[in-house]
Amino acid sequence: MNERPTQEQLMEIVEPLQNGALNDALDKARRLDVLFPDFPITQNLKGIILKEMGRYEDALVPLQAATTQRPDYVEAHNNLGIVLDKLGHHKDAARHYMSAIDQKPDYAEALNNLGCLMKNMDRFEEALTLLNKAISLIPDYVDALGNKGQVLMHLGNTEAAIPVLEQAINLNPHFFRMHRNLSECKTYAPGDPHVAQMEALLAQGAASGTDGQALQFALGKAYDDMGKYDQAFAQFSAANKALDAASPYNYASDQHLFHQLKTNFTGTLPVVSEPAGAHQPVFIVGMPRSGTSLTEQILASHSRVYGAGELELMHTVLRDTKTLRQPLSENLLRNIRTGYLGGLTDLEAKSPVITDKMPINFQWIGFILQSMPEAKIIHCSRDAMAVCWSIYRRGFVSPGNGYRYSLANIAKFYHLYQDLMAFWHQRYPGRILDMDYEIITQNQMRETQRLLDFVGLDWEDNCMNFHMTMRAVQTASSNQVRRKMYQGSSDVWRNYEAHLNPLLSALGVSGEKQA
Repeated sequence: MNERPTQEQLMEIVEPLQNGALNDALDKARRLDVLFPDFPITQNLKGIILKEMGRYEDALVPLQAATTQRPDYVEAHNNLGIVLDKLGHHKDAARHYMSAIDQKPDYAEALNNLGCLMKNMDRFEEALTLLNKAISLIPDYVDALGNKGQVLMHLGNTEAAIPVLEQAINLNPHFFRMHRNLSECKTYAPGDPHVAQMEALLAQGAASGTDGQALQFALGKAYDDMGKYDQAFAQFSAANKALDAASPYNYASDQHLFHQLKTNFTGTLPVVSEPAGAHQPVFIVGMPRSGTSLTEQILASHSRVYGAGELELMHTVLRDTKTLRQPLSENLLRNIRTGYLGGLTDLEAKSPVITDKMPINFQWIGFILQSMPEAKIIHCSRDAMAVCWSIYRRGFVSPGNGYRYSLANIAKFYHLYQDLMAFWHQRYPGRILDMDYEIITQNQMRETQRLLDFVGLDWEDNCMNFHMTMRAVQTASSNQVRRKMYQGSSDVWRNYEAHLNPLLSALGVSGEKQA
C-alpha cells in the first residue's frame, strides 16, 4: 500500500471543492483520511473545505495537525491564519501568517492576508508595507489593491485611495465592494464616468451575484450626491430587499435574548472585585449611526486615550466562555474579565485608556459592569429617524444583522434596543453616560467636558479639534469625523420622506416634525 495518496486521489477532493460541492469534497477527504491518517495535504484540504463551509472551529483541528506534522507547510500556515483571524484570534493568526512569510518571503497571498489583518488591527503603517510588497510581487493583485485602497480611505487619505480603488475596479469590474468603497471617497456630479460604469454593470444583471448589493448601495450613494433621491431610494430598496431575502431577520430570537438578559440581571448578582488592569476600558455603545464614531474621535484626540475602534473582542470572549449557555457566576465573570482585559493588552497600546466603540455591546452592559466594575459605559443616542434611515441606506453588509435590511424590522429592533437600554439605566443608575448627538453638535464644549469628566480625564484642547486627529476610522463615519462639528445631518432623511411612511408610523414620528 502507498504511504501517501496519489495525485488522482487528491484531485477527487480538489475538483468538487473547486466546483463548490463542499459536502462531497468533505466526504471524500474523510474517506482518504482513513486510508492515509495524518497526511498533511489531506489535513490541509479538509481544513480548507471546513473553512469554506464557515465551520471555523472544526477547521482548526486538521489545519493545526497539518502545520504540526509539517512545520514548513506554508499553505497550511496561511489557511490556519485565515481561520484564526475569522475566530477573532488575531495574534495567533499573525503568528501563522508570519511563519509562512518567513519561510517563503515572496508568498503574496500570505503578505496580503497579514496586511489585511494589520489593517483590521489599526496597524496601518505595517499594513501598507505588507500590501505594497504583495503588489510589487503581483502588480495586478486585485485583493491587495482593494485592501490598500481601504487602508488609505480609513486613514482619511481619499486622494491617494481613489486611484488605487479605481485600479482594482479596472482589473475586476465585478469587485463590487470596491465600487462601494470608491463611492465613499467621492462626491458625485452629473457626468461622472463611474456612475455610468455602475449603471452598465447593473443593466447587465450584476446585482444578481452574491455581493451585487454593494454595487447598488454605491450607485444609490452617487444618486444621493446628485440629488436624485427617488433613484437613490430605488437602489437602496432593491439592495436591502435582496439582503433581507438572503438573510431573513429572526425577531423572535432577539426578543427572547433581550428578555433573557433582563431576567439574568435582575436581583442580587455576583461581581468580580480585582485590581485594575493595565488599561481602563471605555465602551461606547448604542445603535449604529448614533454618533459612536464622533464620540470616540473626541476621546481619541486626548493624549491619554487610544481609540481602538469597533473591537470584536467582547463578542469573542462571550462566545469562547459560552456565557449565554450557563448561569451567571463569579467564575464566569472572572473569565470574561480575564479574556477581555487580556485582549486589550494584545493591542499593545501605550495609552492607559482604551475605547471600544462596537455599538452592539449595548446588549452586554450587564456582563461588562459585573465583570469589570471599573469600566466606563458611554451610550450614544440620536434622532430616531436619522438613525434608522442611515442604517437602511448604508446596508452594513455583515452577518447577524438581518434587522438592518427592512424598514419595519429596523423599527422593531430599535424598540427592543430602547427597552433594554431603559432596563440597564434602571439596573445601573449613574454608571452609564448618555451622549446625545444633536446636543453635542449644538454645544460642543459643554458636552466634551461632560465626556472627559465621566471618563476621568483632564481637559485638552485637542478634543475640541477632533477633526485634526490623525488616526484611522474603519466605519461609515470615517469622512464625517474628519470635518469640524456641523449640524443638520439628522434631517437628511427628509429627502426621502415620501418613501418612509412605514418607518415614520412604526416610530411614532410625524412627517412634518417629530413628536
